Amino acid sequence: MDKSDLVRMLASKNNVPPADAADELDRVVNRILRNLRRGHSVSLPGIGVLRPSAEAGVRFFPASAKDVE
Repeated sequence: MDKSDLVRMLASKNNVPPADAADELDRVVNRILRNLRRGHSVSLPGIGVLRPSAEAGVRFFPASAKDVE
């Protein structure tokens, strides 16, 4: 899945024009990046956590199966 696929899916599920869905997706991604750059972890419910790391830039810690349930 690439960005255009995700935009189409978001637009369809939310009954909004693709341009609006793309703008909202960009806002969400920018918020995530801004928080990581400030040294804050970002929790993605049901997916995992992104944490800034001096060695790796960003580390991903997947949610365990019990966290997803």
